[in-house]
Amino acid sequence: MATANGGTDSIEKADVKGSIGAILDYSSRIGKEEKVAMEMAIEEFNSQYSNQHIDLLINDSQGEPIQAALAARELVYRHRVKAILGPQTWEEASLVAEVGSQAYTPILSLAYTTPQWATERWPFLIQASADQSAQMKAIAAVIESQDWHRVTVVYEDIPSSATGAVLQLSEALKDVGIEIGHLLPLPPLSSSSSLVEELQSLKEGQCRVFVVHTSLQLGVHLFETAKKMEMMKEGYIWIITDTISSLVHSIKASTISSSMDGIVGVKSYFNENTPQFKIFRGRFRRMFISVHPDEEKNEPGIYAAKAYDATWAAALAMTGGRGTGQQLLEKISNGQFDGLTGKIQFSDQKLAPAHIFQIVNVVGKSDRELGFWSETSEEESGFWRDRRALAQVVWPGGPRNTPRGWTPPTDEKPLKIGVPSGSTFKQFVEVIQDGNNISFNGFSINVFNATVERLPYALPHKLYAFNGTYDELVRQVYLKKFDAVVGDVAIVAKRFEHAEFTQPYAEPGLQMITPVRSKSSNKAWLFMKPFTRAMWILTTFINVYNGFVVWLIERNHCNELKGSVLNQIGTLLWLAFSTLFSLHGEKLHSNLSRMAMVVWLFVALVITQSYTANLTSMLTVQQLEPTVADIETLKSSNSMIGYCRGSFVSAYLKDVLGFNEKNIKNYSSPEEYAKALKDGQIAAAFLEAPFAKLFLAKYCKSFMAAGTSYKVGGFGFVSAFSLFFFHTGILKVIGFSCTKLMDTLPYLSLFMALILLFSRKGTAEDPAKGIIGAIVDHTSRIGKEEKVAMEMAIDDFRLYSNGSLRLHIENSQREPIQAALAAMDLINKHQVQTIIGPRTWEEASLVAEVGSQAHVPILSCASATPQWASERWPFLIQASPNQQAEIEAVTAIIRSWGWHRVAIIYEDIDSVASEVIPHFTYALQDIGAEISRLVALPPFASSLSKELTSLKKEQCRVFVVHSSLSFATHMFQQANQMGMIEKGYVWITMDTITSLAHSLNASTISTMQGVVGVKSYFNETEPKFQDFYVRFRKKFSLEHPEEENHELGIFAVQAYDAIWTVAQALVGNNLGGQHILEQISLTSFHGLTGLVEFTGRRIAPLRRFQIVNMIGRSYRELGFWTSESGFTDTMDEKLDYNPSMRTLGQVFWPGGPWSIPTGWTLPSSYKTLKIGVPIGSVFKFFVNPMYDSENNLSFSGLTIKIFEAVLEYLPYYLPHQFIPFNGSYDALVLQLVHPEFDAVVGDVAITAERNRHAEFTYPYTESRLVMIVPVQTRNRAWLFIKPFTKSMWALTTIINIYNGFVIWLIERNHCSDLKGSVSNQIGVLLWLAFTTLFSLQGQELHSNLSRMAMVMWLFVALVITQSYTANLASMLTVETLEPTVDDIESLKISKAVVGCSRGAFVANYLEKALGFHTDNIRRITAPEEYAQALRNGEIAAAFLEAPLAKLFLARYCKGFARAGPTFKVGGFGFVFPKGSPLLVDISEALLKVSESGKLQELENAMVASQKCVNMDWEEEDSSLSPNSFWVLFIITGGTSTVALLTYIAHDHRTLMNHWTHCKRRIPRKVSDLESSTNSPNMPAS
Repeated sequence: MATANGGTDSIEKADVKGSIGAILDYSSRIGKEEKVAMEMAIEEFNSQYSNQHIDLLINDSQGEPIQAALAARELVYRHRVKAILGPQTWEEASLVAEVGSQAYTPILSLAYTTPQWATERWPFLIQASADQSAQMKAIAAVIESQDWHRVTVVYEDIPSSATGAVLQLSEALKDVGIEIGHLLPLPPLSSSSSLVEELQSLKEGQCRVFVVHTSLQLGVHLFETAKKMEMMKEGYIWIITDTISSLVHSIKASTISSSMDGIVGVKSYFNENTPQFKIFRGRFRRMFISVHPDEEKNEPGIYAAKAYDATWAAALAMTGGRGTGQQLLEKISNGQFDGLTGKIQFSDQKLAPAHIFQIVNVVGKSDRELGFWSETSEEESGFWRDRRALAQVVWPGGPRNTPRGWTPPTDEKPLKIGVPSGSTFKQFVEVIQDGNNISFNGFSINVFNATVERLPYALPHKLYAFNGTYDELVRQVYLKKFDAVVGDVAIVAKRFEHAEFTQPYAEPGLQMITPVRSKSSNKAWLFMKPFTRAMWILTTFINVYNGFVVWLIERNHCNELKGSVLNQIGTLLWLAFSTLFSLHGEKLHSNLSRMAMVVWLFVALVITQSYTANLTSMLTVQQLEPTVADIETLKSSNSMIGYCRGSFVSAYLKDVLGFNEKNIKNYSSPEEYAKALKDGQIAAAFLEAPFAKLFLAKYCKSFMAAGTSYKVGGFGFVSAFSLFFFHTGILKVIGFSCTKLMDTLPYLSLFMALILLFSRKGTAEDPAKGIIGAIVDHTSRIGKEEKVAMEMAIDDFRLYSNGSLRLHIENSQREPIQAALAAMDLINKHQVQTIIGPRTWEEASLVAEVGSQAHVPILSCASATPQWASERWPFLIQASPNQQAEIEAVTAIIRSWGWHRVAIIYEDIDSVASEVIPHFTYALQDIGAEISRLVALPPFASSLSKELTSLKKEQCRVFVVHSSLSFATHMFQQANQMGMIEKGYVWITMDTITSLAHSLNASTISTMQGVVGVKSYFNETEPKFQDFYVRFRKKFSLEHPEEENHELGIFAVQAYDAIWTVAQALVGNNLGGQHILEQISLTSFHGLTGLVEFTGRRIAPLRRFQIVNMIGRSYRELGFWTSESGFTDTMDEKLDYNPSMRTLGQVFWPGGPWSIPTGWTLPSSYKTLKIGVPIGSVFKFFVNPMYDSENNLSFSGLTIKIFEAVLEYLPYYLPHQFIPFNGSYDALVLQLVHPEFDAVVGDVAITAERNRHAEFTYPYTESRLVMIVPVQTRNRAWLFIKPFTKSMWALTTIINIYNGFVIWLIERNHCSDLKGSVSNQIGVLLWLAFTTLFSLQGQELHSNLSRMAMVMWLFVALVITQSYTANLASMLTVETLEPTVDDIESLKISKAVVGCSRGAFVANYLEKALGFHTDNIRRITAPEEYAQALRNGEIAAAFLEAPLAKLFLARYCKGFARAGPTFKVGGFGFVFPKGSPLLVDISEALLKVSESGKLQELENAMVASQKCVNMDWEEEDSSLSPNSFWVLFIITGGTSTVALLTYIAHDHRTLMNHWTHCKRRIPRKVSDLESSTNSPNMPAS
C-alpha cells in the first residue's frame, strides 16, 4: 500500500480531512501509470488546498477480481475511505461496486467498459471512463472508407469485452453495412499452442481484415504469434482498439518494429499541447522513471490522464467538510472542471462521452498520426469519413496500396447449391449427365458464374442436381440440405417462408400464349384500303388525262379513235384504263404518244405493284390474331390451360386468377406446349416472361402473346435467411449475457476467503466407499422433485447391485454462495466422490470451481451451460441437455403462424443471457424473424409492471418467456391484471416453466389461459416409468403434503438418471476423481429419460418435445415436435417432415378466440418511421409533392400508392412520416447511412453503388434503361426507287435497251413497223425494249433468234418485277416512322448531346459504362423539357429508365420512339438501411401486391391517365396517299404534257388549216342552207 506525499506514512491526524482509496493492478502498464498520476493529483491537490488534506490509499488487485473485492472491503471497513477509485477492468470494478454500494461509499470506476444498467444496479457507482460506442463508430468508419465488407473480430474472452466493445462494434458495423464474418474469443493469457491453432483457422479463411480488442499483454502476444505465422505480411489488415493503441507508447521499440508494423489503430484523443498537460507530462516522466526504472518508455497516456482527472474529481467533492456517502456521491456527480482530458462533467453518474479519436499507424519503432475522426462535424480538429482526408497508410508488408481485405480460401467447405434438373426450358438450366459426371449449362448458370466472378472474395461452391418441384427445391434451403439454389426459380411471396432471394436477374411477368388465326373482320372493302381516297381520285384523273393525250395524238392515225362523240369518249376512257392491264404499242404510230405511253406504263407498273405490295402488307400484318383475347374468355368457356410443371404458376392460376384446378395441365417441354396448343388440348399456355420470350422466338409463326402480362415472378438466386445477412444479430444480444456472470462474484471473494479456512484434514467423517453428494434448492418445486427422485434412485440401485452407496443432499437455497459452501462441506466433511450439481448455472459455476480444485467430478443439472465450461473446469460434466433443440421447437411454432417479430422476456441471470438468447437469435434469423425486444427482469422485479406496460405500448404481441416457475407465475398474474392475457396476445413458455405446469394449481393456471408451451418429452408409457411414477407420487405426497399436485416432471427423472449414472461409475471403483470422471463419460444405459450417454462430457441433446396449450384448470397436449419430423400428432419416427404446427389442430389462444392472432397491434406509443421522399422527381407521376392552401405538404404518385398498398400487406402496423428531400438520388440514399431517414420511398433506381450504402427491396418497375429519340417520317416521294439500288436501275435500263436493239436488229427486215425514219426507228426500238416488261409480243416475231432472246428476257423481266413488288411490300410492312438515331455509336461518333434526368444515376452510367463524354450529357428536369429539347435538336437522344420512358411515350406518342438496345440496369425499389429488419417484410409484401394484380392496376391507371400530346407530327396512315407518288405523277403528267405540246407545236399549221377549212365550210353550208330555204321550189312545211 502507498500513500500520497512522497509515499510517507507519517501524516498528522489533525490535518487529515478524509481518505480516498484506489485499487490498481501494479503489474500492468496501466496500473503503473495510474498510480503515479493519482499520487501526483493528490500531491497537487493538497498543495493547492492547504486547509484540506486528503490521504490516498492504494491497494494492488494483481489483476484478480477476488483480490479487488478483498481490497475494497479492506479500504472501506478498515481504512474508512470516503471514495474508491475503481480498477481498470469491469470484472474487478463490478465486485468493488458491490462492496461500495453495500457500504454507501462512492466508487469511481475507471473501467473502459461499463454496462448501461450498472449505476442502477449499484447506486454508488460512478462511471469515470467514457463510453466506447463512439470509438467503435470510428473503427467502423475506417473499415467503411476502405470498401471492406467483411471483418473478423478478435477479442479477449472476458465479460467486459463481450458485453461492451464487441456489442458496440457490431452495432457500428451493422449501421454501415459491414458484416462480422467471424468472432474469435481468446482466453486471457492464451497459450502459444492454442493461439497458433486459433490464428491458423483465421489464416485458412478468406477474410483478411481483423479488428483486435484485447489487453496490451494479450495483444502483443497475439501479434508476435501472427508474425511467426506470416500473418503480418502484405494482404493482411490489423486494426486495434484503444485498449492497445493508447498504450503503443509503452511498447518496446523492438516489439513494435518486429511484430506490429503496418497496424492501424484508433485511440482516444485529448489535447496534449495545453500548458496544463505539458507541466503534468514533465513531472510525470521524472516521477515515473524514478519509480519504474525497468520501463523502457516513460510517456504518459490517456489512462494516466483519466486517473489524474478522476482523483481530482473525488478530491474536489471532499472539500467543504465531512458528509455522508450519499452527499459525496451527489457532489461528485454534480461537479465539473477542466481536466487533462478536457471538460470533466457527469450526467446520470456517467462521464460525458468522447467524440474525437485519433487514427494512428504503427510504423517503424512507434506510431504516427494519420488524422482524426469526430462523431460530430463541428469539431475543429477535423472530420474524417474517407481515406482521402488522411495521410498515406503503410499497411503490413509495406504496400501503400489499400489491401482488398480478402483472399481465396485454402481449405473451406464449399457452398452446396441446388440446381433444378427438371427445367422446362433447357436454355435456362440444363443438367447434362455423362456417365457419373454431371455438368450444368444455361443462362442461369452463366449469370451465377458471372456474379461470383464479381464478388470481392472467392465463393467456393458445388452444384447439385435436384429432381422435384421448385417449391420443394426452395424448401431444401430451409431444411439446410442446400446453402443456396441457382436456377430459373421465380421470386414469389410464398417462398419467402423458407428462404430469401437476390434481386431478379430475369424480367418478372406471367404471359398468356395462344395460337394465332386469321381475323374474322369484314374484308369486302379491303381492296380499297391500299390507296387513300385522294390517291384513287388522282389516279383516275391522271389516267383520263394520259388517255386524252394519246387519243389526241393518235386519232388521225387510227380509225378506232374516230366516230361519234360518245364513241370517242368511250374509246378515250378505254384507252386510259386498259393501259394499266395491257399494251397498245402496236397501235401507236407517233413517237410522241409512244413516249407518253412508256412513261405512263412505268408509272402504272409502280402504282399497280405498290397497290399489290401494300395490300400484301396489310394482309400479312393484320391477318394474325390470338384465338383467345383474355382470361375471362377462358374461364367462361371452361377451357383447358397449361403451365410449366413444378412452377408456382399452378397456384397462381388457381388462387389469384380463379381458374378451376381441373382445367389446368402441366407440361415439361416447349415441344409439348406447341403440340398441345396446336392440337387444341389446351386453349392457352401461361408462361413466365423469360420462357414466353424463348417460346415465341422458336414458334414465331404459330403462336403469340395475348392479354395482360401479370407482374409476378422474375428469376432470382435463393439463399438461407442467414447466408446473405450474416449472423450479426447475435452480437445485438450478446451484451445481455456475460455481464451477468459478475452478479455472483461479490460472493466469490467471501467464498475464496472461506475456502482457505477449510481443509480436508481433520474432517468429522472418514472416507467411505460410494458417497455421492447433491446440491438442490429445497424451497423450489424442482428441488423437491429432485430430492425425492435421487433418494428413490439410491434405494433402487442398492437393491439392484447390493451396493453400499450413500447420498448426502445439501440445500443451496438458490443462492450461489450457499451452493459453493455446500460443495465445500460435501467435499471436506463428507468426503463425497462426486457431486450432482444445482439446477441454475449461477450456482453450478461456483460448485464446478470447487470441484475442479478438489478433483471431484461435478454433474451439472443446469440447463444452460456455456460451451467453454468443460475446458475451464475439467471436472465438470453436463448432465442436462442443452436448450438449442428446444429453441428450434419454439422458433418452429413462431414460423408456423407467420410471426416475424418476437419479444423475449427472461429472468436476468447469466445463464439465460449467455446461452439461451444467442441461440434464439440464430434460430430466428434462420426463419426470417427477429427479436423486437429483449426484456431482462431481475427475479421478483419491482419494475415488472413498468416493463409490461412498456411492452403493451409496442406493436409486438408475441412473447416468449424463459424464467423460473416462481418468476413466471408472478409475471402472468401481473400480465393478467393488466389485460395482457387477452385476444391478440401470444405467450409461449419454455421448458423451465412448461415442464412444471403439472405442479400449478388451478388459480395460477387461470392466469395463463391460452399460453402455448414447449416441454421436454420422455416416454411415460414404459413399465419402468409407470412403476417409478406410482412410488414417486406416494413418497412425494408424504414428504411434501403442502403441495397440491403430486405429479412428476422431467427434472425428477433427470435427477433419477443422474444418480444411476454416478452410481454405476462408482461401483468397484477405489481410484481417484479422474478415473471416476472417465467412467461417467463412458456411461451408456437406458434410463427413465431414454438413452443416457455422454459425448465430450456432455449428455446427448434432447430432440423431442411436447407442445401443450394451457386451457381450463390444466393443459392439453397439442402434439409433438422433433428435429427429424417437425410437428406430428404421434411419435412415429417414419412420418414425413412437417414444418407447420397448424396440422396439430385447433389452438386455444389467450382471450378465447380460435382465430389466429396476427402477432402485432396498433401501437399506443411508437416511434414513427422517417421516410425520405425525393421532391425533385422529373416525372411527377411517380412522386408528386403538393402543398394545400395552408401550405401543408403531401405526396401523391405511383410510388406513394404502391408503398401504401405494400403497407396493407404487412403483418403489423407501420407508422410513418414522409419527409421531403431536395437533392440528388445518391445523396438521398446516403441519408440512410448517417442516418437521417429510416427508409426512402421514391423513383430511386437500384444500382450497385447505392447498394454499398443501403439495401433495396425487389424492384416494382422494369429494370431497363431506354434510349428515346425523335422519329422522322420516311420520304415516300421517292420510295418507288428504293426497292432497287441505282446500279440495279442502270443495269436494268441498259439490258432493256440492249435487248430491244437485238430484237429490232433481227426483226427489222420482217416488219414494216420497224422501218422508217431514224427518229421513228429509235422510238420503236425504245418502245420495243421497255414494253417487253409488260406484254408478250411473240406473235409479231418472225425469227427464232429473236423469240429465244425474248423468252429469256421475259423470264428475267418477270423475276425483276416480282422482286420489285416483294421488296416494296417489305418496305411498306415495316414501321413508317423511323428513329433519327439508330444506335449509341452514331451518337458518340458525332459527339451529339444526350439528355438524362437530373439527380439520377443515368449520367454516371452514360459516362462510365457507355462512354459518353461529360460535356455531351445534359441534365433535364421535366418531361416537357425533354420533348422540347428533342424536338429542337438541343439533344439528339434522351436516356430514361424504362418506367419513365413508358410514361414519356404515353404522353408524346406521335413524336418520339425507342431506339437502339435496352440496357439492363436499375428498376425502382424502396430503400432501407443496411441490415434493416423491415427489408424482408416489405419485399415480401411488395411481391404480394404484385401477385394480387394491384401493382399492374396502378401502373395501367398511371399510363392511361396520360393523354397523347400532338407535337406537330402527322399521324401515319397505312394507306398510300398521293404524297407517296407525286414524283411519279409529275413525271408521267409532264411527259404526257411534253408530248401534247410537241404534238401541238408540230401539227399547229395542220391544225390551223383544218380549223380554217372548217370555218369556211360552216358559213358556206349556212349560205347554202339559207338559199335553199328561200327557194320557191321548196315545198311548204
